Amino acid sequence: MATYRQQTGATLGSSQTCATCSTQLLLCYATTTTTLCCGTSATATVYVASGATFATAINLYSDAALTTLAAAGYYSSNAATCSTP
Repeated sequence: MATYRQQTGATLGSSQTCATCSTQLLLCYATTTTTLCCGTSATATVYVASGATFATAINLYSDAALTTLAAAGYYSSNAATCSTP
């Protein structure tokens, strides 16, 4: 995790750790609703902005830096019911 120091006037502050910019979610993923709803979806690890949830997220990302959008498709928060065929 990155660190920073703030310069104020003639004083360089102590080293601080940056806050986490993303939250990891474990979801079910499929390319069709039938696959998702019939229990043959795959588990997908995705990331959302820090503090967001699956219900409140604006986008899903495939990387913790939130630079690459997750694959297009259908996602569900019922990760415990995912199964890879």
